[in-house]
Amino acid sequence: MKKTTNFIQKQYEGFLKTPNLWKNAVIESLHQFELANTSHSIQLEKVELRLGKRVEQFVLFQLEQEQIPILASNLQIQNGKKTIGEIDFIIEQNGNPVHLEVCYKYYLFDPKIEGDEIDKWIGPNRRDSFILKLRKLKEKQFPLLQNEVTQQHLTELGIATDEISQQVIFKAQLYLPANSEFNNTLAIEESNIQGYYYRLHELSEYSNCKFYIPMKPDWLMEPLTQIDWLNYDNFNKEVSEFLNNKNAPLVWLKKPTGALEKIFVVWW
Repeated sequence: MKKTTNFIQKQYEGFLKTPNLWKNAVIESLHQFELANTSHSIQLEKVELRLGKRVEQFVLFQLEQEQIPILASNLQIQNGKKTIGEIDFIIEQNGNPVHLEVCYKYYLFDPKIEGDEIDKWIGPNRRDSFILKLRKLKEKQFPLLQNEVTQQHLTELGIATDEISQQVIFKAQLYLPANSEFNNTLAIEESNIQGYYYRLHELSEYSNCKFYIPMKPDWLMEPLTQIDWLNYDNFNKEVSEFLNNKNAPLVWLKKPTGALEKIFVVWW
């Protein structure tokens, strides 16, 4: 349990250190809510949470530490027995209610994708993308606030529905193709660039390095040193199982100098 608690603390600290993906309302007119990055000692009642829900718990904890009034959290909007959506948070800011949606993503830049730069940021397994998430926020998650059932829920909670503004906490780790440079025209924060992604054959130049494949919740945290590192041959076998199943894992890489890096290994 001590190890689990320690890892959760490191995940939480990694979450705090991840910058918002952009500042102000420069992308799709979506306003970012800025959390303080001051770390506290955290404990979660539920430790077996998938990454998205874990991040929501980190946000909840941080809002409490900053003494920001929370009017509602994880609000299930149900019409009879049918769930039509969920609102992450409604908080109070400067005396006014704010509908707050939380996103924490990993995006890789694929220059071969047609379209604008914004279209080229995709999930590691190519099943989601930055542009699709923005559309979901603007076309589904934020409009949920105007639904009659939602309005009734909020009225019952004593929340003035005509005064609610909407913001996001949209954090992301970004990864570039191996040996490429960041050329950004989107006002994405350069500090979000965490490293590079590789195809397996491109890692042959790192055959003298050590590797570790963390569990997905541990993707949030910085690489550790005292872990069971794999040599190149054993890593090659282990990571091939992920790639054969079309899963692109995040990997910690340790160079002979002791330098640590986070990379993705992709199957595509």
